[in-house]
Amino acid sequence: MRVLLIQLKQIGDVLITSSMCGNIKKNYPNAKVDILVYEHCAGVIENNPYIDNIITLTKKERKNPFLYLKKILSIKKNRYDYTIDLLADMASGIITFLVKSEYRIANRSKKFRNNFFYNIRLENPYLNTVKRRNHLLLGINQDIKLENNVKIYLDNNEIQNLKKRMEENGVKFNKKIAAIGINSRRHYKIWKMEYFITLIDYLIDKYDIQVILYSNDAERDYALLAKSKIKNQNNVFTDIYTKNIRELAALLKNCDIFIGNEGGPRHIAESVGIPTFVMASITHIDDAWKLDEKTFGTKHIIIKPILSKIMNEKEFSQYRKKLLKNRDQERRIFDELKPEIVIEKLEEMLLQSKIIKRNGD
Repeated sequence: MRVLLIQLKQIGDVLITSSMCGNIKKNYPNAKVDILVYEHCAGVIENNPYIDNIITLTKKERKNPFLYLKKILSIKKNRYDYTIDLLADMASGIITFLVKSEYRIANRSKKFRNNFFYNIRLENPYLNTVKRRNHLLLGINQDIKLENNVKIYLDNNEIQNLKKRMEENGVKFNKKIAAIGINSRRHYKIWKMEYFITLIDYLIDKYDIQVILYSNDAERDYALLAKSKIKNQNNVFTDIYTKNIRELAALLKNCDIFIGNEGGPRHIAESVGIPTFVMASITHIDDAWKLDEKTFGTKHIIIKPILSKIMNEKEFSQYRKKLLKNRDQERRIFDELKPEIVIEKLEEMLLQSKIIKRNGD
């Protein structure tokens, strides 16, 4: 049996989709499982023992119709029995159709293309993204056994190489280390820099925690500006650059906790097994993005602004839709999540997880 998964979205989506590969292999050990992803997302699923081939779609192929069609036809030659389209939009639907698998699986929708591109369409009752993806495997077998596990597979060399770089930059592994994600590609997901500064100053002053402000090339100036505003800069590290997703994953693996904005790095932190504490916008749906329901609320915590008005489920749904159309207003509400509230909740988590100790312990 040959199965192709199509996930042409972003890093977090690709990582979550990889859970399906393990479920296929555990139920069908002899199955061949391939996955089609954007080139820049491939790193997050490298070394996954449940994936036979990672097929990448490059920017050049996406922009050139001839190269795009050539790639699809090369995929078709693999003669897949099943193609599962995770996104089911027009672009991925066309790929699914042209690959010509006997069984083409997607979530059911009212759109015409849903009937045209797919011959197995499933009603999906789940809000949680991991469960929603794994539910599509019922298109292969209604009795398939499913586990909702998401993991990045790093080898020891990757972890140790990053540890060495951290030590060379002055990080001490006999003290606690927090990776702090202060930026995001979307402005309405960014907790205010001045709030982060207050939080970091508190963690350093009271608990002598070392802070890594990781960044890519585009975010470097923002990280340096933040560092310049922190009182005790000796505990803050901004020069440990990560070139790709796997290096970021290895960096996070060497930390005691991830603290920061909602987004891809938070999912990476969870999938390498470290605790996470996330500040999120009011529109964020917690249930949708739980990678591990067993540890959500203890090892993994999300804190959001408190609504000034009590709303029932229907009222909040309507309110949320309005905010999704007005991101500036969403951001203003996010700014109401003050550092004092975050510090109180974070401190509770750090004590419960024994990352820090109470005075006198």
